Amino acid sequence: MTMKFTGFIATTAIALGTAGMLFTSSTLADDSSKTSDIILKISIAAENGDITPAQAAEYLIAAQETVMAEQAYEEYEAGIRAAHKAGEIDRRQAGALLSAFKKELCEKMYQDCAARMNAAVEEGTMTVEEVDEVWTVYKKMTDDGKEEQITRQDYADAQAKMQQMVEKGEITQEQMDARLVEMRKMIGKSKSSGQPTVTRQDYADAQAKMQQMVEKGEITQEQMDARLVAMRKMIGKSTKTRQPQVTRQDYADAQAKMQQMVERGEITQEQMDARLGEMRRMIGRANRERKAADAGRANRERKAADGGRGEVSDDCIALRSRLAMAVRNGDMTREEAGEIWNAECGSN
Repeated sequence: MTMKFTGFIATTAIALGTAGMLFTSSTLADDSSKTSDIILKISIAAENGDITPAQAAEYLIAAQETVMAEQAYEEYEAGIRAAHKAGEIDRRQAGALLSAFKKELCEKMYQDCAARMNAAVEEGTMTVEEVDEVWTVYKKMTDDGKEEQITRQDYADAQAKMQQMVEKGEITQEQMDARLVEMRKMIGKSKSSGQPTVTRQDYADAQAKMQQMVEKGEITQEQMDARLVAMRKMIGKSTKTRQPQVTRQDYADAQAKMQQMVERGEITQEQMDARLGEMRRMIGRANRERKAADAGRANRERKAADGGRGEVSDDCIALRSRLAMAVRNGDMTREEAGEIWNAECGSN
């Protein structure tokens, strides 16, 4: 029953053109030279421009975490094997405990990666595309490690056995409680994607931070714009929304807050005006999309009442005009306009 955390390193090696350096989990912690070689290959790939410095740093962090997780698992596995050999737990219970511990390690690595990826996008050190490349590697690692669910009977059996181990002084009450917590998490639990997301507040914070970086000459305005576009794509990525939505109340609150910042000298009047201008464009975009949706619903109802004939309705003609104007004004891309058109007017 071996741990296979090294799927991450193996996938990374393939991505860096070093497939010949793949190795199994049992050799990872023991053969430090191979780990060093992987780290060297990552460094070379960064120097050659195959991956960015930020991606290289993330891969190096993951390599270190992989080794630590492997060592932690092997130590835990040794204790479980000893308990099984002594007849204190059966094979099924041993498997459940090992699965729970492995799940804990995998989820921690997953969550830590998600936090780092969100921070990288917010700070502008990685684009969404670069984050996606790293995340794909993590996803492959966790997909390789899918676990069977633990039943309530498994939980009850393990609880009874571990209570005996506590009474014999073989494990502490705290260790038992921690293991039971992990088992409870696995009972009937469905695997979540863990995909890093960007909230509207993340977007606003990153926008303010990058504006300062532009003023300091650390990044260009074009780089800032590109990163903000990438962040907008991540906001509500699982939905059809492509832009952060801003209400008039959001606008009023932001205006009042930024006015105070201007008075304290934290931002300039020009910065405030620029940010408010962006918020007004978001409000206008939301209004247009809402009107387009209303028009689309009316058009579909009219088509249904008309026997489904395919004439282009007045509402769709008007929508086409509004979308064309929005594209010309730079309020949305041609692709976004096309998506709205297809959603609301279909094949018209």
